[in-house]
Amino acid sequence: MQGLWAIDQDFNAWAFLDAGVGWAKISTDTSNIFFNMLAQLASATAAARPVNVYLENGAIKPLYVL
Repeated sequence: MQGLWAIDQDFNAWAFLDAGVGWAKISTDTSNIFFNMLAQLASATAAARPVNVYLENGAIKPLYVL
Protein backbone atom coordinates (compact mmCIF):
# COMPACT_ATOMS: atom_id res chain seq x y z
CA MET A 1 0.00 0.00 0.00
CA GLN A 2 1.34 3.39 -0.96
CA GLY A 3 -1.23 5.86 0.35
CA LEU A 4 -4.37 6.39 2.38
CA TRP A 5 -7.05 9.05 1.94
CA ALA A 6 -10.09 9.83 4.09
CA ILE A 7 -12.44 12.77 4.48
CA ASP A 8 -15.06 13.84 7.02
CA GLN A 9 -17.93 12.17 5.18
CA ASP A 10 -19.79 8.97 5.96
CA PHE A 11 -17.78 5.92 4.88
CA ASN A 12 -15.44 7.73 2.50
CA ALA A 13 -11.88 6.41 2.67
CA TRP A 14 -9.59 5.01 -0.01
CA ALA A 15 -6.22 3.24 -0.16
CA PHE A 16 -3.72 3.54 -3.02
CA LEU A 17 -2.52 -0.02 -3.40
CA ASP A 18 0.03 0.24 -6.23
CA ALA A 19 0.43 1.62 -9.72
CA GLY A 20 -1.19 -1.45 -11.27
CA VAL A 21 -4.33 -1.33 -9.12
CA GLY A 22 -4.61 2.33 -8.11
CA TRP A 23 -7.15 3.56 -5.56
CA ALA A 24 -9.57 1.14 -3.88
CA LYS A 25 -12.45 2.07 -1.60
CA ILE A 26 -12.53 0.62 1.90
CA SER A 27 -15.52 -1.70 2.34
CA THR A 28 -18.65 -0.03 3.65
CA ASP A 29 -20.54 -3.24 4.48
CA THR A 30 -20.88 -2.20 8.15
CA SER A 31 -19.48 0.63 10.24
CA ASN A 32 -17.46 -1.86 12.33
CA ILE A 33 -15.80 -3.32 9.24
CA PHE A 34 -15.11 0.12 7.76
CA PHE A 35 -13.53 1.64 10.86
CA ASN A 36 -11.58 -1.51 11.72
CA MET A 37 -10.04 -1.65 8.23
CA LEU A 38 -9.34 2.09 8.24
CA ALA A 39 -7.52 1.75 11.59
CA GLN A 40 -5.52 -1.24 10.34
CA LEU A 41 -4.52 0.58 7.14
CA ALA A 42 -3.54 3.72 9.06
CA SER A 43 -1.40 1.65 11.45
CA ALA A 44 0.19 -0.22 8.55
CA THR A 45 1.00 3.08 6.82
CA ALA A 46 2.53 4.57 9.97
CA ALA A 47 4.67 1.46 10.58
CA ALA A 48 5.52 0.94 6.88
CA ARG A 49 4.07 -2.59 7.03
CA PRO A 50 3.03 -4.47 3.88
CA VAL A 51 -0.67 -5.08 3.36
CA ASN A 52 -2.45 -7.81 1.38
CA VAL A 53 -6.02 -7.10 0.27
CA TYR A 54 -8.83 -8.86 -1.56
CA LEU A 55 -10.77 -6.63 -3.95
CA GLU A 56 -14.41 -7.17 -4.80
CA ASN A 57 -15.92 -4.75 -7.32
CA GLY A 58 -13.15 -2.25 -6.61
CA ALA A 59 -13.66 -2.30 -2.83
CA ILE A 60 -11.30 -3.73 -0.24
CA LYS A 61 -13.07 -6.57 1.55
CA PRO A 62 -10.68 -8.54 3.78
CA LEU A 63 -7.16 -7.29 4.37
CA TYR A 64 -4.09 -8.60 6.11
CA VAL A 65 -1.30 -6.49 7.58
CA LEU A 66 1.98 -8.37 7.58
